[in-house]
Amino acid sequence: MEHIYFSTPAFNYVAISSYTKFCFLQHIRYSAFIDTNWKDGVVETFWFYSQNLPTVALQLPRAGIALAAVLSFAHPNDNGTMSNIQRRDSTFFRDDGTLTSYARGVLLAGAALTAWKCLVLFTSW
Repeated sequence: MEHIYFSTPAFNYVAISSYTKFCFLQHIRYSAFIDTNWKDGVVETFWFYSQNLPTVALQLPRAGIALAAVLSFAHPNDNGTMSNIQRRDSTFFRDDGTLTSYARGVLLAGAALTAWKCLVLFTSW
């Protein structure tokens, strides 16, 4: 049981196998805050989140591409090639070639989520 509790991948794997196991593991995790000193709960939580480096490392390139897309489509296209702009999906692009508010929001939300995960990871280290 201790190996499952201290390993984030094992913890997640067991937690998704059944709702009963998920509740049991969450009860153990939250009991560190209630039954003992709150510092023990903070240390265990930091240990849990400090193992997310592979996840965050895979999200960094995606966040970079999202920011690059937001910056590259921030201003209207002035090179005179209207044929490429007219074929784009109107959900994501306006008539002038810039991103719609929806597309910009989705891209920035993904980048912000990655930034939050980086902050949590560095704080937990």
